[in-house]
Amino acid sequence: SCNIYGQNVEINISGIKNNKGVIKLAVFTNQQEFDKESPVTGRAFPKRNVRNGKLKINMKLKPGNYAIALLDDENEDGQMNYNFLGLPLEGFGFSNYYTSGMRKPKYSDFNFDVKKGNNKVEIKIRYVL
Repeated sequence: SCNIYGQNVEINISGIKNNKGVIKLAVFTNQQEFDKESPVTGRAFPKRNVRNGKLKINMKLKPGNYAIALLDDENEDGQMNYNFLGLPLEGFGFSNYYTSGMRKPKYSDFNFDVKKGNNKVEIKIRYVL
């Protein structure tokens, strides 16, 4: 099926530890948006379809360059929760990029191109605690 508004992006999420809450995706098109945490689009997906820690999501995006940040929003408050040491209490992930350090990635670390046809992106969730 041809969609003039956007190409299909298949997002394969792995490492989800439970079925509580929702998976939130924030889509950015440059470093400035990511710094300001002002995505061009954002969606929340229920976790009831999670199987073996995996969830497949389809999104429509116009051809172009994007970066997707994920939050495993277990308590559905719409934001990342931190403990008193400033460590993230909820899982997070980035498109085609797995971070093992504590540094926030740059847009250039996790951006990808959406082309005509079917596009695939992998996001492996990381839980610090």
